[in-house]
Amino acid sequence: MNQSSIPAVWMRGGSSKGLFLLAGDLPKYERERDKVICRLFGSPDLYRTQMNGIGGATSSTSLVAIISESEDPEFDVEYVSGSVSIDTDVIDYSGFSANLSAAVGVFAVEQGLVIPDKDGGYCVKILQSNINRQLNVYLPIKDRQPLVSGNFPISGVSGTGAPIKVELLEPGLGKLGRVLSTGQTSQLLDVPGFGEVAVSLLSAGGNTVFVRAADVGLQGTEFARDIESKRETLNLLELIRCIAAVEMNISPTIEFARSHQPSSPKVVLVAKPQAFVSAQGQTITAQEQNICCRMLSGGLVHHAYTGTAAIATSVAAQIPGTIVEQLAVREEESESCIKIAHPGGIFAVDSSVNEKGGFWVAEKATFTRTARTLMIGEAFYMD
Repeated sequence: MNQSSIPAVWMRGGSSKGLFLLAGDLPKYERERDKVICRLFGSPDLYRTQMNGIGGATSSTSLVAIISESEDPEFDVEYVSGSVSIDTDVIDYSGFSANLSAAVGVFAVEQGLVIPDKDGGYCVKILQSNINRQLNVYLPIKDRQPLVSGNFPISGVSGTGAPIKVELLEPGLGKLGRVLSTGQTSQLLDVPGFGEVAVSLLSAGGNTVFVRAADVGLQGTEFARDIESKRETLNLLELIRCIAAVEMNISPTIEFARSHQPSSPKVVLVAKPQAFVSAQGQTITAQEQNICCRMLSGGLVHHAYTGTAAIATSVAAQIPGTIVEQLAVREEESESCIKIAHPGGIFAVDSSVNEKGGFWVAEKATFTRTARTLMIGEAFYMD
């Protein structure tokens, strides 16, 4: 045969979709494993369509989840998350998809990796291997299977589903769980050809660069097409991202960040709460949001908002002096549930943030998603 196949499950988790694979079905060595995954997705593709694979050609649909049973008795399963580049043969493992985490819980039960002992609420304990943190995914169970149908809507996804609570423990990725990547609430980056740009660099859930939308000539209410039509703005934001990656010590050079880590850090454009019409035609008022944001991943504007960026935004909103905190509107300083407005609507994240020993840390972050299996079968790739 000139094609090979591998057992695969295509799933939606939150506002993302990904290919779920069991680690035992993949080649043992990382280089060979990643070659197979790229071929499954149809990458690299200079047409940026992934037409010769199953990838969806966007940052939220070109994701892989590699699942295995955990050898650690503290966890049920282990979850490796990869962002598959569209036009190169690179898979970025420097961050993870928090949206897909909800689907990891569903997958674990449906595949028999976890067997609930009763109906009702059930917690699947997941080791998120990319960042070495614990995820708790709380599933509604009926007849010992995940209940995925329900009336809970999430922005960025048509239809409704059963609510699935996702809880990330100790989301701070810095030393001793610190959430400020450089220890500063905000700082200036020197961007060649542009000048100085104020940013806040957060390592909470995922590595994230926050920039005032106004500082790069935007309002913060634009849709993807509005921003992506401005090639100079996209190039500027990518350069800011790469400079920030070096500043955050997650990339050795700007070029390495550009070529090998296209999905981390994320870039978030921040603005004060303001009314706009969502992608579904609904009016989002300023009163129902704490902050208005647009987010880029893999060089493209996300149609909604990633879970990791939402965690970082929620944390940043509670730390005095960050760009997010300066622009956010909260009724009380103790308000921990931050409602983030994005092109698809509102993403609410509740995070517990405290200052300890002069450093900011986060104990946990919680949000609610929906998830379901879309396809089970064999995925083919060219030998």
